[in-house]
Amino acid sequence: MKKTIYGILPVLLLSLLLPTGCSRSKETSCGTDAGAASAPCAEHAVGFVPPDDGVYQASFQTDSPMFHVNEAYHDMGELTVSGGQMMLHISLPSKNIVNLFPGTAEEAEKKGATWLEPTVDTVRYPDGLTEEVYGFDIPVPKLGEQFPLALLGKKGTWYAHMVSVQIAGEDSGREQSTESDPKADSPAPADSGKEARTGETGTKGDLTEAPEVAGQKPESRLALAYASGFDLYRYQAGYDLIDVHDSARYLLVPEGKEVPEGVPDSWVILPKPPKKIYLAATAAMSLFDRAGAMNRIRLTGTDVDGWYIEAPKRALETGKMLFAGRYSAPDFERLTAEGCDLAIESTMILHKPEIKEMLEDLGIPVFIDRSSYEPHPLGRTEWVRLYGVLTGTEAAAEAFFQEERKKMEALSGIEATGKTVAYFYLNADGGAVVRKGTDYITKMLEIAGGTSVFSDLRDETSKNATMTISREEFYQRAKDADFLVYNATIGAPFRSAKELIARDALFREFRAVREGRLWQVKKDMYQSTDCIAEMTEDFHHMLTDEGEENMRFLERLK
Repeated sequence: MKKTIYGILPVLLLSLLLPTGCSRSKETSCGTDAGAASAPCAEHAVGFVPPDDGVYQASFQTDSPMFHVNEAYHDMGELTVSGGQMMLHISLPSKNIVNLFPGTAEEAEKKGATWLEPTVDTVRYPDGLTEEVYGFDIPVPKLGEQFPLALLGKKGTWYAHMVSVQIAGEDSGREQSTESDPKADSPAPADSGKEARTGETGTKGDLTEAPEVAGQKPESRLALAYASGFDLYRYQAGYDLIDVHDSARYLLVPEGKEVPEGVPDSWVILPKPPKKIYLAATAAMSLFDRAGAMNRIRLTGTDVDGWYIEAPKRALETGKMLFAGRYSAPDFERLTAEGCDLAIESTMILHKPEIKEMLEDLGIPVFIDRSSYEPHPLGRTEWVRLYGVLTGTEAAAEAFFQEERKKMEALSGIEATGKTVAYFYLNADGGAVVRKGTDYITKMLEIAGGTSVFSDLRDETSKNATMTISREEFYQRAKDADFLVYNATIGAPFRSAKELIARDALFREFRAVREGRLWQVKKDMYQSTDCIAEMTEDFHHMLTDEGEENMRFLERLK
């Protein structure tokens, strides 16, 4: 069965008390298609009372990073509750898993076991490309507790897994302080847009935490002003070490130098400078441009029609840069033929571990950009300094960052307007994707004089900068917001308020829509990491209803 789950879908107008998304067309009755005594219907789970009938956004968690929901859906699926039975539909990253079974691997192999058959789902990724993958309807015996779910791969072997399902927004820990977990999303490095990081991590002379590199004495530590996602140490003889927190350590080895003895196997060795980069992390492209290092990028994971900034468009059109397949399906033959010596990926590559492994097997090291996880907008921009060190263009990178910092800090005196903003995106399943309280967009709105209605949202179970909340929760939080801002950098933009209302008639009830304060982010915003100050100014103009004609990244939907 083929399912198309992107684009503008018909919306079922249910009661406001019903947290719903778009309904699924495939129905699988519990105990029929599942066919496993080990997977009881929700009504048979002792002591468990299922939620009211309806359609909910729900998280799907597994015991293995190799088994997960397609990255386009942020670990989320669509849970349908009917007559005490619960069924979760998920879309997977590919067609490599051909069957599921609600039970153990041993039970799946028994004669008479009925396996779950796949649907064919079409998903749309943030870069605009689409892909057909397998999806499954999974009977759920109980929420919040693990249950067995076996999978069958193309090689014909069953693998046992434990999974759990939880309705979005329930028991997410959003009221917990980030201080309870040192690895949780950290707050902005300062309370205002003006202050920078202070203390040991911002002190150039502090080398007490410098990792040991055999035969190389640490000389300095890059004094970071806003970035909190990495540290960079300088060593003798031109070696550098980048410590990307919660990710990996990367040793930059100068041309003509040997890798020092005793380097841990877990460290990634990068050439300094790389000569032919494959860049699949689109948000980093503008930083390479500002650092004067575009000549280091030979290959890209986004073709001409996927770029909304000029530099990569021109490079692709003139042949200075080549398209080498998107991150999930790179053209390995082209990468090797062109002599690619470094792949720079976004965190989406973590959902494709087999691709990362194949790149490394070909001798292409992989660097994972985590700049979008920075809690302060200037922290995101400050990654240009990292790329300046990597490519040998430190002076240009430093000059650009200090200029952008000066512009941004000049905005720190903006007074609070008292206006509230709901910044969001509607996914194909009807849920609202919003920014956490620790995200750089939330901080940007604060610096501009506004307050996000989602500023208190936390989810300690995920490092993602976004959260998917139910239609009901979105309505309750955003219906009285002064401004609605739709994030069109992910999906197709709307041409008018009427189109948004056609997507979901509930938007007629939102104050911002009724009063003409519905805005939309343009497609180039996410790729314009070099224009943080200009974005913030646009938000301020929106909040004060001034300078609309000068806005670059926002447009009003009438």
